[in-house]
Formats: sequence, structure tokens, C-alpha cells
Amino acid sequence: MGSNGSNIILLFITIAVMGVLNGVILGSLRMPQAIASKKMIPHGERVALINPYNGLSTLSCIISFISSVIWIFIHYITQKSGLLAGDISELSIVFSYICYVVLYIKVIKMKKDNEISSYFKGIICPIFAIIGSAIIFIGGIISSPIYTTVFILICILVTLAGYLYYRYGVNAG
Repeated sequence: MGSNGSNIILLFITIAVMGVLNGVILGSLRMPQAIASKKMIPHGERVALINPYNGLSTLSCIISFISSVIWIFIHYITQKSGLLAGDISELSIVFSYICYVVLYIKVIKMKKDNEISSYFKGIICPIFAIIGSAIIFIGGIISSPIYTTVFILICILVTLAGYLYYRYGVNAG
């Protein structure tokens, strides 16, 4: 392929990254509105209002923008100061894989309740997925034990606060 081969591969990578970025942006713009429409955040009725001109919730877009700015700032600080050995996004990936274990356990429960008929899809795949999640978790702990632990604890506290708000704040009446 020569020197042009690497440019062709770079073009494909760029197109793929731009597609993922497009999906992330579109999803992040609508996620606060979707959560608000289910009354899962404070003042959800205001966030859930959709602007008829553009079909989006203005407050949802503002929340998405502020979240993005905060993450950009956090990335900048961690990269500039060298706080982490790697990239802070590794920590969120580790937390995501921890959360996936709950879904894998649900799949196993669905197999036991005969909602899933395939032994391979209901038992084997989730077990290997749990093992994979454990590998990701252990790798995160090994690469940055203090920051991974602190980040996971912060995520657990935010998740617990959201659960408690939904459980007792919204459904208390």
C-alpha cells in the first residue's frame, strides 16, 4: 500500500471516530431530558420541556454542555499535572465494567427463570463477561490504585444519591 496506505487507514479511523463523537453528542444532548421526563432528577419538569423550534430541551442541552466543560477541565488538569499514570477516561471505563456485572447477573437470572432458553447465552456468555469485567477492574486497580479507588467511591456515592432521590424523593408521596 505504500505511504498512501497509512493515509487511507487514518481516513477510516477518522471517519469512525467522528461517527462515535456524533452519537455521543446527540445522546448526551437528549439524556438529561429523557431522565427528567421520568422524574429522575430534581426540577425534572423544567428540564423535560422540549423547545418546539428545534425539538430539543434547552435545559437538557445546557446540562450536557456544562457536563462536557467539567470533564474537559478535569481531563486538562489531570493531563497537565500528571496526576494519573494514564488517562482519566480509563477510570470511567473501569466503573462502567463494574456496573455491567449487574446486567450480566440479570441475564443469568433470566436464564434461571426460563426467559432465555440458550444455555450458552444465558450462562456461559455472562460468566465470561463477568470474568472480563473482573480483568478490567483488576487492571484499573493495578495501573492506578489510589485514583481508581477514589473515583469508584465517588461514582458509587453519586449512584447511591440518585437511587435514594428516585426511591424516596420522587416516590415518597
